[in-house]
Amino acid sequence: MSFCACDDFMAGGWTGAGWPAAVVFDLDGTLVDSAPDIARALNGVLAGIGVSGFSRDQVAAMVGGGAAKLIERALGRREARLGASDVDDLVARFLDDYARNATAETRLYDGAEELLRYLTRRSVWVGLCTNKPVEIARRILADLGVLGYFDAVIGGEMGFAKKPDPEPLVATLGQLADEPGQAVFVGDSAADVGAARALGLPVVLMSYGYSAVPQRDLGGDRVCDRLMDVPAVLESLTPRA
Repeated sequence: MSFCACDDFMAGGWTGAGWPAAVVFDLDGTLVDSAPDIARALNGVLAGIGVSGFSRDQVAAMVGGGAAKLIERALGRREARLGASDVDDLVARFLDDYARNATAETRLYDGAEELLRYLTRRSVWVGLCTNKPVEIARRILADLGVLGYFDAVIGGEMGFAKKPDPEPLVATLGQLADEPGQAVFVGDSAADVGAARALGLPVVLMSYGYSAVPQRDLGGDRVCDRLMDVPAVLESLTPRA
């Protein structure tokens, strides 16, 4: 299911005036379904060291915290013990393979582009805050035709700590709203909740996202089943104290 035309969407409802000034999105499991490509790259490097792979859903549940954390979780679930240098090499090979094929099967979730266009037309600043290496994130957005909607893109390999540390979200907001407290974070994981809460921001979670724990148990302000529900949720939120 996709959006109706943006000019008709939420007609008579949220106007976008004043609140929120900015909406910051996570990427994987929020705007894009990237698990198939992540799983392919992960299973490829694991096969190279004789470790069995994982299904798409199993990989989706392990995503979050960056590539090194993904490799760590995968090795832990297979009880595979590697030295630190071998793990670093595995992460590097994973990132190299993934970067070359990051949009082979990755797709926008239904309504993603329409939502981004909707916010842009209402003069809402739009940002991306992801733990994925920023160049890969930008390439995915560009390949899927939505990079132009973003006023700020912050990701891994930029010198910031990874979510749930709020540092990358602070950097994102610094490129967006004059009043960072006038922003909402839209994500799908405990890391997203942690980063938003550290700054006192409302956080909306997508129920279909990548999390080992159901999104309704993560402590977000709202949980949406579809991106087309986000504007109505924005209308219902207010800045946190």
